[in-house]
Amino acid sequence: MSRSFITLAALSIAVATPFISLQAQAVQRTHVSAAFGSDANTATNCAAAAPCRFFTAAMTVTDPNGEVIVLDSGGYGAVTITQSVALIAPTGVYAGISVFPGADGVTIATAGVNVVLRGLSINGQGGNNGISMTAGNRLTVENCVISNLSGSGILVNAAATVRVTDSIVRDNVGNGITLQNGVKATITRAVVSGNANPGIYLLGNTPSTSTADIADSTVDGNYNGIFAQSGLNTAILKLSVRDSRIVRNSNYGVIAQSNNGAAVSLTASNNMVSNNLIGVVVFNAGAKIISSGNTVTGNAGAGFYNPGGVFVSAGNNTVYDNGVNSSGTITAIATQ
Repeated sequence: MSRSFITLAALSIAVATPFISLQAQAVQRTHVSAAFGSDANTATNCAAAAPCRFFTAAMTVTDPNGEVIVLDSGGYGAVTITQSVALIAPTGVYAGISVFPGADGVTIATAGVNVVLRGLSINGQGGNNGISMTAGNRLTVENCVISNLSGSGILVNAAATVRVTDSIVRDNVGNGITLQNGVKATITRAVVSGNANPGIYLLGNTPSTSTADIADSTVDGNYNGIFAQSGLNTAILKLSVRDSRIVRNSNYGVIAQSNNGAAVSLTASNNMVSNNLIGVVVFNAGAKIISSGNTVTGNAGAGFYNPGGVFVSAGNNTVYDNGVNSSGTITAIATQ
């Protein structure tokens, strides 16, 4: 063999080797398709021309903080997320996750991860929770529909930052959205409807401070509407709800409850609270409601109800045409 042939052969191997290694690396953006995807396409990194079939396969070749893009309508399977990633279905594309008995739709249980879910439809078929987060740094839910679960539509039991925007959480047997134990949540332009237990439930049962801010949302047709409840005196809850509709819930509309003297503070401002059994209620020492600018009307029982906590009114609420407009001590304060 000539020296020049050996040199050319060695050069070709040297050039090919990096190409092979690049093919094995993860990429920033991968793709899934119900129409023509195959999970064997992880070999070529689930490119747009050769997508994977399911989210689970695509994530194995997606960089941390990368994106998995849905190309066409179909079902993409329940998924456990162990890295920072965004699962994205563009507007007009149906990306379904069916949740079968004994399972959750999206499971997040890895410390430090940041997860974005955009445009997904998570539908219970006897399954537990739509989204279950028990560890992680941040969860963002945008333009999703989560329904028909036997547990919660969204369950976050972690000291994570949670953002739910432009989403519908409806018709779940448990709670619509459950937030507990150190969570920091913002819920904006959401519809939380028809859940058999509280629509939005902020719960404290470990030593922690949990906060939630709800704005421009509709909470309707649940058992209780918006419920902040602490069962431990070191579990502090701070909840605000503003510019929202809390209507047609079969029990209470807005509730703050402290079972063991924990500080539970709920601020309600500029909301419509109507056609519930009772509009706004505070239970037990340690719990406080501050009400400003709300319209509270048409509730079959009391509009404002204080059987034992602290209920503060700014004096600018419209409380009218309830079974009883107010019951218990309502402390008026002057607005500044």
